[in-house]
Amino acid sequence: MGEADSLERAREELRRASDAADRPVQTQVDSLQEGLAEELDGARTQDDPGPKVDRVSEVAEKLAGLEDEAEGDAAERIEEAREYCLAYLRERTEG
Repeated sequence: MGEADSLERAREELRRASDAADRPVQTQVDSLQEGLAEELDGARTQDDPGPKVDRVSEVAEKLAGLEDEAEGDAAERIEEAREYCLAYLRERTEG
C-alpha cells in the first residue's frame, strides 16, 4: 500500500465514523478529516513530497483520544483510521 493510500483510507474511515458518531464526536471527526484532506491536497501541490509527518502524527494522537469518547461503529472506524495514519508514519520513516 502506498503512503497516500494509507491516508486516503484513513479519510474514508473517518467519513464512516462521522456518519456513525453522535454530535460531539462527529464534530471532532469532521475536523480531523478536514485536516487529513488539507495534508493530502497540499502534498499534491507542494514541492515537498507527501503530507507532513508531524501533522499526521498529531492526527493519530487525537484519534487515540477520540476513540475513547466514541462508541460502537464510530469507535471502530476511528481505530481503523488511526491504524492507517500509523501505517503512513511507518512507511514514511522506514522508506
